[in-house]
Amino acid sequence: MSFSNEVEKKQLSLNTVVKVGDEYYATRQVDSGLTIPSTNLILDDLNVNGTTLDIRTISTPVGGVNFKLKDEEEYITSKIMADANIFIEKEVEVYVGFNTGSFDFADYKNIANVRINAVTKITNGYSIKAKEVTSLISNPTYNVNDKLAIQIIPASTTLELEDASNFPSQGLIKINNEFIRYNGIDEDTLLNLTRSQVGTSPATHALGSEVFLVTEIIAQNPIDAMLQLLISKDGDGTLGVYDVYPKGLAIPEALIDVARFEEIRDDNFLGEQFTLYMFNQNDTLRFIEAELLRATNSRIFSKDGKISISLLDQVEAGADVPEISEDSIIDTPTWTLGSDKLVNVINIRWDFDDASGVFRRKTTFKDDDSIAVFGEKKPLNLRFKGVKDSLNGGAIVGDRGQRLLLRLSTPRGKIKVRAHFDVSEVSIGDKILLTHRFLPKQGGGLGIADQLEVLSKNIDIKNARVTYNLEYTSFTGIRLAFIGPSPLITQVINQRTFKVPDASCYKVGHALRLYDDSISDYLPDSVNLIENIDSNTNTITMANDFTTALSTSLRIKMATYPFADSNQKGRYTFIGENVGEFSDGSKSYQIVF
Repeated sequence: MSFSNEVEKKQLSLNTVVKVGDEYYATRQVDSGLTIPSTNLILDDLNVNGTTLDIRTISTPVGGVNFKLKDEEEYITSKIMADANIFIEKEVEVYVGFNTGSFDFADYKNIANVRINAVTKITNGYSIKAKEVTSLISNPTYNVNDKLAIQIIPASTTLELEDASNFPSQGLIKINNEFIRYNGIDEDTLLNLTRSQVGTSPATHALGSEVFLVTEIIAQNPIDAMLQLLISKDGDGTLGVYDVYPKGLAIPEALIDVARFEEIRDDNFLGEQFTLYMFNQNDTLRFIEAELLRATNSRIFSKDGKISISLLDQVEAGADVPEISEDSIIDTPTWTLGSDKLVNVINIRWDFDDASGVFRRKTTFKDDDSIAVFGEKKPLNLRFKGVKDSLNGGAIVGDRGQRLLLRLSTPRGKIKVRAHFDVSEVSIGDKILLTHRFLPKQGGGLGIADQLEVLSKNIDIKNARVTYNLEYTSFTGIRLAFIGPSPLITQVINQRTFKVPDASCYKVGHALRLYDDSISDYLPDSVNLIENIDSNTNTITMANDFTTALSTSLRIKMATYPFADSNQKGRYTFIGENVGEFSDGSKSYQIVF
């Protein structure tokens, strides 16, 4: 019996299970698929904190879970007495399901993946707090510093620290306004100084002056830089190719969705390079937010228990985005248009001079049409320290400024929707397809090209519901549907199985028809549905045999609108009758002059 079936029947006898390390705790016993010892049926008062992203400000969400374990017969106390750290830093997986007599644990929904950061003894039990893995980025690091044990003058080629034990054998340091490079250490003395680095001038520095180790990000891809700052430990490659900086966060790659970072990099930022000097950082996350996330319009968040990244304000053409439909939505979604956060002037300061501490360039972006309608709003002021004129910074700034202005200069539709837990895997930062008959139709309705970004997520454990706040990207508002694929068959396996040049643009359930170029018409075969797709071999298997003998001279086309499934309707362009709308009431596509 599945989760969605129970939701449909509204048999909401909810059960919650947490997996702490290798041990399970629950509110009550699971019907099947998992047996939890009676001593561990002590879970109580579980709450999942909501998380939020914002297109306008940079603040990385760190969600969390709070729950209690009853201490019946001092069972938990005995565990803690045997090992005081038995819970601290343990990974926690939170599952929600039902007790119906036949609900298997395989159908429970994993709604959170967190790590325990605090355990508190309370009356009759223990209160446990856990945070998402993104909390690890806030750890203080890249902040090695000490003080001069003696004065140095402009001609000095060595300097003595009070304690040089945390400094690597060579590197770049900053004292007051001077950057200095050294190449060797003898006890507490830094050797072979090269003065006046990074455009600064040699100076006298008094006894007791603070000395900061500088992490150099030189002409580096911004997404690679993020991975390097997250993963680096000693800078010697021990933790992989991204371990390049000393004294780093040392977050294991297993806790980072490296593939997603690399995908975002390869699709959007190849060829871009930033230069930054990092020192005196007690919170690495704040540095990444200010200097890398803002300048790439990306956000770090937690997904499936890993640190992941999302690129805001960008439609992912052809992406297999999640769908939230009326099958899952509770009540009617509410939608609003507002101008309270409208921005039609953006100032970006960039090309930072690290010697003088001054931005050498400023670029202003204005939307004259928006200003004419709404008046000139308070400017959004941004600073991109890492974007340098010598590294094609003008093109980078132009892209970010225009993209943000397009997003923020007109009122954007916002939608709030409540749904059952069967769509709880959707995370903040995701882009989704939202379909509901009572949502406003814009140039053909809401579809995948009208991708919505999930900007907040709140989970209601008691009622097994999740609330999402969604906002349109700047590339939406009118239908931008994609042209449906119509390839020739490249290889026939049998009458229901064949190969095409690229199967990734199809989904199981898509309705297809055969088309013959020689007669410029569809063949009389019935509409057929995709049953299986092997993207590795570009092989498609249909639900039924085609009656016409398949050959490589025949073309596979999308079925017409009435036969298409909801994903096809949302993703691809269809030609409607000349009556202004399709058979289901959706508006046809219109070209307006």
